[in-house]
Amino acid sequence: MFRPIPLFVGLRYLRAKRRNRFLSFISLISIIGICLGVIALIAIMSIMNGLQSEMSGRLVGMTSHVVVATEIDNHVDFSSLNNQVKNNIDVMASAPFVEGDALMGNGQKMSPVRIRGVDLDSEKEVTNLIGKIDYNIKSNVEFLEKEIEKLLEKLNAEIPPGEILIGVELADRLSLVVGDYVSLIVPVMAQDSAVVAPRIVKFKVRGKVTINAREYDTVLVVMNLKDANNFLKNTAAEKGVKIKLADMEKSSQVKQHLQKQLPSKFIVQDWADMHKSYYATLKIEKISMFAILLMVILVAAFNIVSTLAMGVSEKRSDIAILRTMGASGSMIFRIFLLQGGLIGFIGTLFGGIGGVFVATNIASWIDYIERFLGTQIYSSDQYYISKIPSQMHWNDVIIILSISLFISLLATIFPSWRASKTNPALALKYE
Repeated sequence: MFRPIPLFVGLRYLRAKRRNRFLSFISLISIIGICLGVIALIAIMSIMNGLQSEMSGRLVGMTSHVVVATEIDNHVDFSSLNNQVKNNIDVMASAPFVEGDALMGNGQKMSPVRIRGVDLDSEKEVTNLIGKIDYNIKSNVEFLEKEIEKLLEKLNAEIPPGEILIGVELADRLSLVVGDYVSLIVPVMAQDSAVVAPRIVKFKVRGKVTINAREYDTVLVVMNLKDANNFLKNTAAEKGVKIKLADMEKSSQVKQHLQKQLPSKFIVQDWADMHKSYYATLKIEKISMFAILLMVILVAAFNIVSTLAMGVSEKRSDIAILRTMGASGSMIFRIFLLQGGLIGFIGTLFGGIGGVFVATNIASWIDYIERFLGTQIYSSDQYYISKIPSQMHWNDVIIILSISLFISLLATIFPSWRASKTNPALALKYE
């Protein structure tokens, strides 16, 4: 069967003779190094993707895809604004809101809070707030599951006047439990003078909200829309609507459309704008992890250089004979290029297979280890995630494999070029 000479000779050179097994050992180390580097890159990038998806789901689930708000007008017509927003074909649902900053006090303890006034009936169509509420209902023999479900439906229908929901970490910080009364304080500017006076109102804690995101759990206070409107009147509160889209990837287009359609007093932001610092931090972390793990492949590539350099030194007489038989310098170059390329290809191939296998199974492996050890590695009491959130993207896999092959081929160029410049007469002089 016909095989191209550079490929045939390159494959022969990969198989070590009995007198020099050391070269094969270094080749094997190079293959293993590239393989492990590729596995680590695919696995870590998949975990970072999963973490981004998990946190994005929590953050976007609390803020919606697009927000239209104003701080200028204290008298926003929510009904009219809702109708204007729903004219966009990409909008699935919208919900009015009022948000502002205040202080919460319980005895001698004080903490800054972020008040959010909502209409629970429309809020459940836009965010997942209702699913995060704990009313501290204890089940027993007399209180059956169906009765609990009915009570939860009733509780989730609306937040009664004078009652609030608070973030779970905020409750712990102020030593609050469901049923306690707490004071909310906000500075108010008098309309007819420049005097600033505090507005203090007592509210009853109706339940706790657990988002598993510190920026919400430590400051969030939820109350009904009317209470929030009255409490934050004549303050720098935001008023507007939250919007849920059929496709969150279209949020930028919808934002631009609404910005042109609505009066200039309204500011339109999408989910990327609202969490810009978080996504920027995560992007830097992904780039850093990628660069660090890429070093493993680079170290393995240096092994390819040393393997080929020693191979060229050992095969000087073979190269000289091939040159005297009519082989060109470019053919010699291709022989050693293919030899090094094959090392990189084998390592990349097995690394790609192993990386995909690890990325798709790492969550179940962690579960098995936890069951075997009888402990939870990522406790929900200490971490925001209790499981490894791996999410493999095929475009990441293709990029990693391409970079690995490119580095492997790049590492072979110099020793292959040196081999192609071998002088036959000098190489055979002492043979």
